[in-house]
Amino acid sequence: MAQELNYKNTLNLFVDRANSYTTDVKKRTEDMYTQHSMGLVEEFMYTRNFSYGTLGTLSGGNLVGIPRDIIDRISSYYTTLKSNISAETTTIQTKLNECNPTEEEKDYIQNLLSQTLEDQFNNIIDKVMGDINSYRNLQKDLSNVIDILNFITNDSYDGQYINAGGGRVVAFQLTGTTALTLLSTSYNTSNSYVNSFIQTYINNNFAKTYTLGNEYLFFNSRMCTKDSKTFIFDKNYTKELDILTRNRQSDLYNNLFKVDKKGINGLRYGTTLEFKPKINVILKSWLDYDCGLYNNRIKEGLLKGYEILNNRLNNYYTDYKVGYVINSGNTAQNLVRSRLVSRNSGMADTTFNYKLMQQLYIS
Repeated sequence: MAQELNYKNTLNLFVDRANSYTTDVKKRTEDMYTQHSMGLVEEFMYTRNFSYGTLGTLSGGNLVGIPRDIIDRISSYYTTLKSNISAETTTIQTKLNECNPTEEEKDYIQNLLSQTLEDQFNNIIDKVMGDINSYRNLQKDLSNVIDILNFITNDSYDGQYINAGGGRVVAFQLTGTTALTLLSTSYNTSNSYVNSFIQTYINNNFAKTYTLGNEYLFFNSRMCTKDSKTFIFDKNYTKELDILTRNRQSDLYNNLFKVDKKGINGLRYGTTLEFKPKINVILKSWLDYDCGLYNNRIKEGLLKGYEILNNRLNNYYTDYKVGYVINSGNTAQNLVRSRLVSRNSGMADTTFNYKLMQQLYIS
């Protein structure tokens, strides 16, 4: 009786891990937009390592990868904005100064912006680091099984160490041509769905185009007042504004116009009357940017792409029993040993293939 290896479970492991990975990517990207800003999504996707590699027959397959330098960039933006607040040169403070405020009113707004900046810096860093850690773990799990199936389907070999400690290997040369072809076809069909989703709706979908500055990045998600639904935009953003006002906060907006007769723990009523329309102009530009990109990037992009993927990426119920012979030749054994060493030790390059967890950390 011919010796066979059944790869149904390995193929379904790919499907399960790909589903977990893409679901996480979809949810975290959507949450970053709805709870923070489109600009933060763009920063997250701006430069990444480990986003390309071999995926079946695709030499340029796509995964999201790990953002590079984002913590340094966010920290730099924070430092600049903190300095601007101290110097009273932010756009918000400049607009306040047009209203002839008292020194006490200036101090109130300065302290409010400073405290909000500290809170938002921590919130953004927590969000970014949480997403990076999740992507790192799930991508490693997915790429591990990608490396296994790549070797099986591209090289027609499999194998293992004879002893748990390594050293000598046994090389399985896969000879079941029909079954192996079916396995390869199924694997490459499934991985093409994953690749298409990541490439089209993630990697090519969030170009860094925002030019609204650091105040937008840090303060936008704390200014989402329901009053924005009365703003007049060039387009109808009723649905978009409903999504953002439900998921973001408005405390900074409300506190900017807090009334205090003495102008110490708030602004004088007369100052708010002049100040509020000026801030609404700024807020309108921020919301116009985020709302204007919702349909193409989120609704018809990320969410539609995920729906397409979710309908296609399904488990397999047919056995994939592939015949094999043990090849004791040096060439075959060296090939298997090389792949096993790569899995155990990782490869020091920028692709997503053969990566240990520590190699996915970026300084």
